[in-house]
Amino acid sequence: RIQNRQILIDNGENYILYKNPERGHEQNLIFINNTLTVDGNNLVGNGKYLMKGESKSGFLNGYNSIKTNKIEESLANYINNDDVNYEVKITKQPDLINYHKDIDLAYSLNYKNAITRFDNEIYVDLDHNKEFKSLNLEKDKRLADVFFSFKHFIKYQSKLIIPEGYTLKSKPSDLNIDNPDYKLKANYVANGNEITYEKEIIIKNSRIKKSKISQLQKDFEALNQFYQETLTLSK
Repeated sequence: RIQNRQILIDNGENYILYKNPERGHEQNLIFINNTLTVDGNNLVGNGKYLMKGESKSGFLNGYNSIKTNKIEESLANYINNDDVNYEVKITKQPDLINYHKDIDLAYSLNYKNAITRFDNEIYVDLDHNKEFKSLNLEKDKRLADVFFSFKHFIKYQSKLIIPEGYTLKSKPSDLNIDNPDYKLKANYVANGNEITYEKEIIIKNSRIKKSKISQLQKDFEALNQFYQETLTLSK
């Protein structure tokens, strides 16, 4: 909150006038990395979750405010957003005592009902989080600029092992929007018997001017449309 602002530092009979540097989005990384296989109508596998900067601070503030000793349960609920269909079991606990360290954890995963079957085709949902899917700025009524809580940097990678007998039939078209204020990128890459889903959401400026809101809304609607398209495998 004091980034890019002047601060006055006591220095005996004198003082130091200092401008606090502005931080980039890179310091606020969230990185999610899953490896999954199909089990009936579920996706099962393992994942890693890394939090830095403001994303880490936000979790620690929430965790410390509830004053619980159920560390694994708190971490699992944070990862699955309290979704009972997204079962997470922590296999590697992070260091929550040393605030100078990143939050780095691992887990096993059972994503229930992530698969829809119809005849010889299956439709797969590899993205449980779908960040900013409900963003609605009411651009026609808005009188002020848009302020995000901080400069976000979200990287998501999910590798799916294609079930035996199935091949890739169709996938969503790549999304690639990049401008001075934000970046929205998502795509699926097929390689042999694997499909990798990659997503990167960067909010480079936490303040978006009102004059840019119409384009901002349009771009995030494109992200939401990408979320709604499905990955299809067929026999």
